[in-house]
Amino acid sequence: MIRVKCVENNAELKKFMDFPQQLYEGETFFVPAAQAIEQQLLTPPEALGQMRLYLALVGKEVCGRMALFFPAAGVGTEAVIYRLDFIDDTKVSAALIESACQEASQRGYASLCGPRGALELEPQGAMALGQMHDGSAFALQQPEYFLQHLEGLGFTKIFTQKEYRVALPDALCSRETRYAEFLLRRQGVRLLPLESGEQLSAWVEPLFKLIASQLARAQGRLLPEALVRARLEESWLRYADLRFIHLYVDRAGALAGATIALPDMAAALRAVEGRHRPWNKRKFEAFRREVRSLELLLSIFRPEYVGTGLRDAMLINLVQDAVRQGMKFITTGPLLPCQEERAAGLTFKNGVIYSVRHTLRRSV
Repeated sequence: MIRVKCVENNAELKKFMDFPQQLYEGETFFVPAAQAIEQQLLTPPEALGQMRLYLALVGKEVCGRMALFFPAAGVGTEAVIYRLDFIDDTKVSAALIESACQEASQRGYASLCGPRGALELEPQGAMALGQMHDGSAFALQQPEYFLQHLEGLGFTKIFTQKEYRVALPDALCSRETRYAEFLLRRQGVRLLPLESGEQLSAWVEPLFKLIASQLARAQGRLLPEALVRARLEESWLRYADLRFIHLYVDRAGALAGATIALPDMAAALRAVEGRHRPWNKRKFEAFRREVRSLELLLSIFRPEYVGTGLRDAMLINLVQDAVRQGMKFITTGPLLPCQEERAAGLTFKNGVIYSVRHTLRRSV
């Protein structure tokens, strides 16, 4: 008999955290999670909402796990499947989803959505192709049976997100560099050198104000800046690499835009093969600096700069630094039009679809 229960103590939390390793061990698509970061993501600030963790058990044996996020008012309107893993048994997946629907209905939510991040700015969907790269350092492509189970339980696909991998040039020509410099001069914008985490922390507040305002325009609703900041500080800036964080300021010294990228954390985790647990940031950083692929997480600027070429200049500068640091690839979602041969004034070769994610929904 399959029993679904809430995680209530440290022993059960350990089972929850270890289950993917047991389920997917030996699979080529599996990358072990950095558990300390994963635990941070599974305990969001109360102002964001509440996260509940569940185990599916047959006797004492774990056969599935699920993390449900119940967003607070103003953060979201439907319950979110944040983590979901199960063996290839429809009875197990059905038991987990039934428990999720019951809990969501009791809390007043009309629908269940996922798998996806707690906020819209996080990577969305169940991986159907490739590896997931996000700031949480958790990378996992779901097995083939995953989507089949969910669709059999009444879920329908509502959103598909594609990520592209682009080969970087060996060097940038001087014409492209001069073009970026010209665009910045024309707009009265300059790149702010970052030399320390303390210097970056002084810009956290304006950065999150800018992100929150962009989300409000994109989604037609306002997410409180404090919530956006709390979420991103945990998953992005906590493990920031100053080499690939570019902040741009205008003539008055106000933030005009930013690009944030990280060395491919999934590749680094695969390199260590889960040996360094619990999380050891120093050892992980040593591996990460050997990685030759960069993840572009964010490219954002104030609305008055739309159509001015600032975006091109920002991406040229990022690629320039990536090439200088020996990076060979950039992986990115819709931030770069990598389907085309030209993007941001640069000619990219071998732009390919790197991952496909599906977000699903069903009523409760």
